[in-house]
Amino acid sequence: MTSFPFLPRLRRFRDAEDGVIAVEAVVVIPFLVWSFLALFALTDVYRSQHANTTSSYTIVDALSRETEAVNAAYIEGLNNLHTQMTRARAATKMRATHVWFDGGDNQLEVRWSYGTGELPALTTATLSEISARIPTLSNGESVIVVETWMPYSPIVDYLVEDLNIYKLVVSRPRYAPTIAWAN
Repeated sequence: MTSFPFLPRLRRFRDAEDGVIAVEAVVVIPFLVWSFLALFALTDVYRSQHANTTSSYTIVDALSRETEAVNAAYIEGLNNLHTQMTRARAATKMRATHVWFDGGDNQLEVRWSYGTGELPALTTATLSEISARIPTLSNGESVIVVETWMPYSPIVDYLVEDLNIYKLVVSRPRYAPTIAWAN
């Protein structure tokens, strides 16, 4: 039988516990750092979505309380408010639309609509894009529809891509049967 002089050294190496923590750290620390960054990125996405939703409800509530006619400058001001409330790093967009239900024709009609930036105003013909999200209205009833868009760029881009956060909110006018538009 041949003797292997290096076998005792191999056994000592196998049984040695020196440096085990360093090896574990090399394996575990990258995973911990990745997990921390992933949680941070996902939390930031949800924070941004929540900020967009909160801002959208605030804007539709402000519009629903109007008793005077609104105009383009008023809607642009609401979009500036939306940008401030969401702390968006890029330009936000918003579209406000006043929708009325005509019971005779049994269809929704756009009374007025205004989109900020390059957003086109909705018309009765293009209202079908969002009509499924508008609640059932009775004859002559009207609602305010506010749509908001907020661009989102993640802080860490390996888990979340660039997003365009969208929210649609509907509310009835509170103090007047309709919200007028002034040119």
